[in-house]
Amino acid sequence: MSARMVGRSASVAERRTRGGVVGMPRLSSPETVGGKRDAFGRWRLAGCWRQRLGSVRFSVVRAPFQTHLAAFRHCPTCGRAPLETVEAKAVRCGACGFLYYFNTAAAAAAFIEDAAGRLLLVRRDREPGKGRLAPPGGFIDAGETVAEALRREVREEVGLELGEAVFLVSYPNHYRYRGIDYPTLDLFFHARVADFGAARALDEAEGLVVAPLAEVAADQMAFPSMAKALSFLQRRDCG
Repeated sequence: MSARMVGRSASVAERRTRGGVVGMPRLSSPETVGGKRDAFGRWRLAGCWRQRLGSVRFSVVRAPFQTHLAAFRHCPTCGRAPLETVEAKAVRCGACGFLYYFNTAAAAAAFIEDAAGRLLLVRRDREPGKGRLAPPGGFIDAGETVAEALRREVREEVGLELGEAVFLVSYPNHYRYRGIDYPTLDLFFHARVADFGAARALDEAEGLVVAPLAEVAADQMAFPSMAKALSFLQRRDCG
């Protein structure tokens, strides 16, 4: 082995001792606002920072339609029981003909970046997903457009006024609330603001977390749909 190779091997060993793995710097703690400091795992792949999704674990829920429909035991019109299930997505009363379809609820959320490429996330203060991270967003109310709902939810949760928001991706999800699994379709958008100076933790937020987009780990997200959307945005950002 040449002196040059010996020197290189020693340098590699030293880097392993200092940083843990060659080519992977020490994990940094991103800036946090209103919460505890968090260290996000990051993984280098194809010249950009990617998340290690192999460790992502989410609880498995039962089929949402059956779980929800099982809660209906009496007809809300005539009071008769039991109700029968129709096509696994509706209940019908055999006595009076009442028919109720359990349709998917729509939700919208925004991954908001500042001029420095940092992402703004909320740490949820309630179940489901209490203590985990989420982009500001929520359910679309009756009579609202997607854009109206997105701006309202961002204003209510972090106090920011969104300008232009570009559609990113959508994924189906299950939202478990008080023992019932609601099927949802989550619509994700990407928006930019100059800075997060006016941001604050408001509705459903225990605190805010600000971190570089590439450093946010998918397994920190509150729901599988959010983890997938974050991964999609990170891949797109890496090009």
